[in-house]
Amino acid sequence: MASMTGIEVADSAVATYDQVKTAKLDFAFFHIDTTTNEVVTDSKNTFPSTDEDVKEMKSSDKWDSFKTRVWPKFEAAVQQFAGKTPEPRYIILDFCFIHSKEGRKISKIVYINWSPDNCRVKQKMVQAATANAVISKFQGIHIKLQATCLGDLDY
Repeated sequence: MASMTGIEVADSAVATYDQVKTAKLDFAFFHIDTTTNEVVTDSKNTFPSTDEDVKEMKSSDKWDSFKTRVWPKFEAAVQQFAGKTPEPRYIILDFCFIHSKEGRKISKIVYINWSPDNCRVKQKMVQAATANAVISKFQGIHIKLQATCLGDLDY
């Protein structure tokens, strides 16, 4: 399904989303490629990336280590796009937490429309107009968020 802007979601982006959805990746970033008029994968968490990551992953489950293993890497990746030349991104995050009252381990797929305040207006408009096409291609999203600054993404 094309968006109102005529921008399509690339099949490779859907494949990356499926990797997050099936817990093969912790998160992924997507952007609009203006040369191809497609939403494409920008970057993704390639965990485990070091021998230390492998040891930590084997010693704990993803719920116990989410805040210490995944969240710092996620924040660093977001900060990369909040720099001098901010650009909007679509972000998919496999957010893991333990329910405080029941103690249940919960994993939710979170869609974040990252559109920093200091982006160009045209970028924000195209991003917003394409968001529904992205959401319709990425089946199984549990939570949808809009973020304009790092403070919007506090753990």
